[in-house]
Amino acid sequence: MTTTGPFSNHSARSIPNLGQQIFPKKIDCEKWCFCFKGIPTFTVVQTPAHQQRQSRYAPNLRVIIRPKWVFDVLFSTPEKRHGAMSTVRELLKDYDSIPLSPDLKNYGEEGSRESQQYFLLDENTLAVCPHRTLTA
Repeated sequence: MTTTGPFSNHSARSIPNLGQQIFPKKIDCEKWCFCFKGIPTFTVVQTPAHQQRQSRYAPNLRVIIRPKWVFDVLFSTPEKRHGAMSTVRELLKDYDSIPLSPDLKNYGEEGSRESQQYFLLDENTLAVCPHRTLTA
């Protein structure tokens, strides 16, 4: 699998340990993440229904799937991770007309649920995933 865009020179096969990672099947876990063809991903859903949370607005339903290794490149040190997360959260405060979602947390952090971040609601209430596990 080859990606397009700024990381197009990377392929799934060139990423160390890809496929050797084991993620929990139980969604209600801070280490769970969605995998597509064995590749860990982070998904963002945008819709026309998002009016207050403009960062999640799109004129049509849009599902954006990013391989997690992109974040490994961007967050290669704790300092880079902290700086990037702080910048994004400041931009969201300025862009969205409501405060940051309570579902926005760091992957792996106690109490975080990545599945809740995929589709942030247009109000600040916690999203609940209707599924307990996903299996192939």
